[in-house]
Amino acid sequence: MADFEIPRDDKGEVLPHDHPNFGPGQTLIRRIADTSHWIVDDQNRNCRRLSSAVYKYNDPTNHLSCDSPVCIEALGHQPTAWVTSDFWVGSLTLPVDKLREIQGATETHVGMVPLEDNACHGGVWAKITSGRSNDMLRASEWLVPIEGVAISDQHDPHVAQG
Repeated sequence: MADFEIPRDDKGEVLPHDHPNFGPGQTLIRRIADTSHWIVDDQNRNCRRLSSAVYKYNDPTNHLSCDSPVCIEALGHQPTAWVTSDFWVGSLTLPVDKLREIQGATETHVGMVPLEDNACHGGVWAKITSGRSNDMLRASEWLVPIEGVAISDQHDPHVAQG
């Protein structure tokens, strides 16, 4: 979306905005690290699952990081390869429409925040509570699954096919 100018303040910092890469029908990607902060033992289900910390966020001066599959594909890359590394071992997709439904469309901005090492880095500007984070997890799907980990209390743990 070369014709979209990312809004910045007088210091050059990206301001909250809605970018066409995250418009109706689009998805965002949330990377997952295999850490105890994001993956927890679920004693009730006897498995590991993602924590509400994956999406929970409340910093009015910053954003929740995500990636834009539209941007990644426009650069000629596969999203799965783009977002996976030794540290980022899994990733989720979340429909932007569902995010806005859960969060409230007027309370949420989803835009691009390009970084030096990630031109397709995006941001979600919103106050995301644990309850809303759990709703977002339930609406998410694996892009790059983590073996033996469930997305939420309503998903079964991922089992490799083959």
